[in-house]
Amino acid sequence: METLEDRITVALTVGDDAQAAALLERAFDADYACGEDRLPCLLEELAEYYADLGRYDDAIATMTQALEKGWSGRPDGRCRIAEFLLRAGQLEAATALYEKVRADTPDDVCVYHAAGVEYAASGRHGRALAWLTEGLDRAVTQDESDGIVAQMLSLRRDALAALGRPRDELDRRAQRALGAAGPHPHDDLQVIFSRTEEAPAFAFAWLPAGDYERAVATWPAFAASVRGASHAEYSRALNVRLRAFQQVSTSLRPCVAPTKLEELEAWCLARGYEPGQSASLDGFACELLRRGRVVAWPPEAGHPCWCGSEQLYDACCGGS
Repeated sequence: METLEDRITVALTVGDDAQAAALLERAFDADYACGEDRLPCLLEELAEYYADLGRYDDAIATMTQALEKGWSGRPDGRCRIAEFLLRAGQLEAATALYEKVRADTPDDVCVYHAAGVEYAASGRHGRALAWLTEGLDRAVTQDESDGIVAQMLSLRRDALAALGRPRDELDRRAQRALGAAGPHPHDDLQVIFSRTEEAPAFAFAWLPAGDYERAVATWPAFAASVRGASHAEYSRALNVRLRAFQQVSTSLRPCVAPTKLEELEAWCLARGYEPGQSASLDGFACELLRRGRVVAWPPEAGHPCWCGSEQLYDACCGGS
């Protein structure tokens, strides 16, 4: 028998946030028996669908309800509300809420990470740098996992570059904390940190064939970053980065977030982001990970390659 979750999964597979939201709305209207532990998560999902549809007041009200029903996670759920406020153009309200959460949970580096991601994705690189600088300093001092340090280091480097500033002592200190010599395998990755109790993970954004070629033709910055590589070369290069990440990370599993351009562009349009920017790809990869739309890596022995070539992994990207 098809469940509500099955129907929502189908809706999301075709990128239909409106249908997914309508399914949840009808479920709540019918007093769907999802259990007290599941209700806050479903409300949080509905809030995200509302935000993707530009219904920010509904998103904020629904996320507030999720918190009232016991939603818990890291960072503080109020960061999601601040994110929705920022997408809606309410900069002062978003900033005030981020600062309130920081005052309440000053040692949670994920708060600084969340604010840094959203400010960067909205083009406010100075604000992003301030949050990421404080967060990265705390992450290194507190000996946080290599995952969050690597992600904040990468995001902070993007902010420094956008502002025309050089890398500094904090950058070098974070680099040393990761135990890397020379160029670090996380440099210039489109990678996002996400943590759950069951499966801490990094999701690497990856454009399938067709979407990749259109991105190269559409986005000059993206085209410059891949330097004329074919799709097969691009996929093999990502596999090398996945392998490098696996070698240095003991606490997080890598996975691939297949990124369809139409979905990415719609997601960015709802937030006023530029889809060709690495911060936007990072944010969308995080969203795909949150929704469970990622591919496990590496494939098991004798299984097809994750890139969709229909070749065995060892004869395709795994042979690089």
